[in-house]
Amino acid sequence: MNEVTAHSSDQNEPRASRIDLPHLPGVGTQIWMGGSQSLVGEPVAPADLGDAVVIDCAGDLPHAHRAAARRYIPCVFLDAEREPTSYPRVAALVHELATAIGAAEANADAAPQRIFVFCQYGLNRSGLVTGLLLRALGGSAADVMRGVQLARPGALNNLTFGRLIAEWRCPRDGEAATSASR
Repeated sequence: MNEVTAHSSDQNEPRASRIDLPHLPGVGTQIWMGGSQSLVGEPVAPADLGDAVVIDCAGDLPHAHRAAARRYIPCVFLDAEREPTSYPRVAALVHELATAIGAAEANADAAPQRIFVFCQYGLNRSGLVTGLLLRALGGSAADVMRGVQLARPGALNNLTFGRLIAEWRCPRDGEAATSASR
């Protein structure tokens, strides 16, 4: 399935936008960013998540969506104008996913077909995780910020999260992911 399918209960579904990756032509995994209470993007039903990794940055994704995901990862942190205290865990998760996507060249079953990153409204927390993932896959800071903000107008208005994306350094194997400010 290439797109999210429309359903009759669209009004109560979380919504997400597919992030266009023209600057990352070798990435076959679709990356979607959205919110459990968003009005922007395409409705996402539980049936859309059977082949997907779902990252929940707000902890309020409906239970049916959590249960339907191929892999559900709670990664809850505050949307505050400071580096999240759980940033090392967020960075490690991003590194893990980027590594799995990179392994797809050797084993197509290793990489998820789709990754959905949700927060409450699909702006900052999901923007941080999505932006870091795109940087880890080789996107430049400018391309990543532009792509996320084009797909999700108003996204990444948290200046600290934008800075963390801009300063991202992809770790080598065995090295912890960090921002440049550390």
